[in-house]
Amino acid sequence: MPRWPAKCPATPSSRSAGTVSTTACIPAPACWKSCRVRPTSDDGLYTGARLLEILSRSADVNAPLKALPNAPSTPELNIKMAEGEPFALIDKLKAAGQFPGATEFITIDGVRVEYADGFGLARPSNTTPVVVLRFEADNAAALERIQAGFRQALNAAWPGIQLPF
Repeated sequence: MPRWPAKCPATPSSRSAGTVSTTACIPAPACWKSCRVRPTSDDGLYTGARLLEILSRSADVNAPLKALPNAPSTPELNIKMAEGEPFALIDKLKAAGQFPGATEFITIDGVRVEYADGFGLARPSNTTPVVVLRFEADNAAALERIQAGFRQALNAAWPGIQLPF
């Protein structure tokens, strides 16, 4: 199987002029260093190419996939609210949300609370008046504990809220 190309497909002049796009450099990791272009985890093309590279190292491509943990998670859950209310709720969670046992509290695009054994996420939708919730954990007990923490914080921030979990 061929490896990544070692040379950047973009010309030196386009790199120095800053006109090179991420797609012009994919999938050459050596290029990312010379172009100073770094795909992020949101870059679906990079993620797909990286997955293919990892799978190509195995004689049985199913083995690495089967070795991944099977963590219980929820589908996308929505709290329906009036226009503007989702952002107000998330602002209240950011300001006063209490999440005992959390290892990290991330407030980029909502509230993501990390635990040693899972996470909970609440963020306002940019297209509809809902708060989007997601939960994932190492096991069912941890998933329920994380949801219970969010249930308590959401009820404290917005009394009477109707939760979908």
